[in-house]
Amino acid sequence: VNVKVNVNKLSDEYNVTATEIEVNQNTPVTNGDLKAKVTATSKEGNVSGTDKISTVVPKSSISTANYGDQNITAIVTFKDGTTKPENQTVNYGQIPNPEDSVNKQGLPDGTTVIWKTPPVVNTPGSTTGEVEITYPDGSKDVITVNVIVRKVSEEFTATGTQIEVNQNEEVTSNMLKGAVNATNAQDENGNAKIAKVESKSPINTATYGNQTIQAKVTYIDGSEQDVTIPLKVKDVTDPTILTPEENKNWEIMALDKTLPVMKIKAEDNANGIGIATIEVRNLPEFLTFDESTGTIVFKEGVQEVPKIKSDNTMYGVTIIARDKAGNSTSMLVNITVWSMRGKYDPQPKPQTVDNGTVPNAEDSVDKTGLPSGTTITWKETPVVNTPGSHPTVALVTYPDGTVDEVEVPITVKKQSDTFTPTAKQPGQTAKHGSDPSAEGSINTDGLPSGTTYTWVEKPDTSTTPGSKPGKVLITYPDNSTEEVTVTVEVTPQKDDYNPQPKPQTVDNGTAPNAEDSVDKTGLPEGTTV
Repeated sequence: VNVKVNVNKLSDEYNVTATEIEVNQNTPVTNGDLKAKVTATSKEGNVSGTDKISTVVPKSSISTANYGDQNITAIVTFKDGTTKPENQTVNYGQIPNPEDSVNKQGLPDGTTVIWKTPPVVNTPGSTTGEVEITYPDGSKDVITVNVIVRKVSEEFTATGTQIEVNQNEEVTSNMLKGAVNATNAQDENGNAKIAKVESKSPINTATYGNQTIQAKVTYIDGSEQDVTIPLKVKDVTDPTILTPEENKNWEIMALDKTLPVMKIKAEDNANGIGIATIEVRNLPEFLTFDESTGTIVFKEGVQEVPKIKSDNTMYGVTIIARDKAGNSTSMLVNITVWSMRGKYDPQPKPQTVDNGTVPNAEDSVDKTGLPSGTTITWKETPVVNTPGSHPTVALVTYPDGTVDEVEVPITVKKQSDTFTPTAKQPGQTAKHGSDPSAEGSINTDGLPSGTTYTWVEKPDTSTTPGSKPGKVLITYPDNSTEEVTVTVEVTPQKDDYNPQPKPQTVDNGTAPNAEDSVDKTGLPEGTTV
């Protein structure tokens, strides 16, 4: 009787697994190292068959030049000469060729291999598939093959390209992802396999300059890879001009030997690159900006503000501050150069003068606050020979040669307000019935020449002798008038005449007539004897 004995191949009887090998960079991995990490276990009963392994040989050379994880595809040969179907290492999503999944060495020509159950290759790591081997005689074998799905991170290497952002701008995940390129050994682009890129630590863009971002690349299979992304933080914020304030107006005056403090100061934004230059444009020709002190000063050789002919000249000065990144800020300020005429506003001092008296020009303008050396003269001599208001222009001449005109109110007093005439005491005497002079009743000493005197109320000298009141109208040369009450002493008529007797010869017993006894020649009418 012929008994058919079927002796199983050791490679069919046992499954093999491997554990991790750790070596230092550039340390070779020997076949012995490989064999030491491979174990064989029976498919039934879980019995160890590691002692039945003859050799473990890598399918390709092993490089340890680069640090990191990698998979080694090796052929396990059992002591019966059979080999375990080769582990296929494929990329994520790549179904391996079934022909490459079986060691066809020794199989008859015409043997075909197809997938009966393709492996699932959308998760990295070890998986299995079933291949159907059809021999030329039509008989078939179905064997399980091991497939290792390589991590995307093992197939592709991520590199970072520079990201440029402005200070304080957020670096988004999209920016990170957009800055990473993944390529494989064939220089194929694998960016589509990048799921996300995340920074390992918070990214601070407050400070300008170059830095690196240590990021983690997560591929679509969940595998990860570290990448360094260069980051350039740009300073795009304009500097700030601290002083002066916008539209500041500095005022200087002709002949000034000391300038006001015209300080210019600027600073860059926080954590900025710093101020490079401060430029000051359209300064008056006698001024310059001293960068060392940050101050506007006289040019070398200039000791005072030059004279100008106009009241003032305004210069629109532009200040430009630039930082080292090229950002700039500008500001407009003014420098106003005044002549003394434009700067000062002298005020008149009203003058009241007597008729004919010309006031002193220096006394007719308030010189308080005016510069030393200022002189004041009359543009035209004031009219002072008629009473009333006579405004007159005074010329104020400053040390810089400019001249102001100031109208000074001048009031000429009436002569009647200037003089105080008095009646003569005692009053003038007048004969009975005479016409006394009005002027004779006034003390005329000190009164102006041309003054006239007339009676307003003439004293009555036609009555009894004694003090008789009267009123004199005094008219001054300026036609102003005033009245003065006077007294005229009327003398008795007896003081004016010297009647002479007329001797009489009469008969005894005859009384002579008194009227005939005095010579009345020249005596006033009405005289009785």
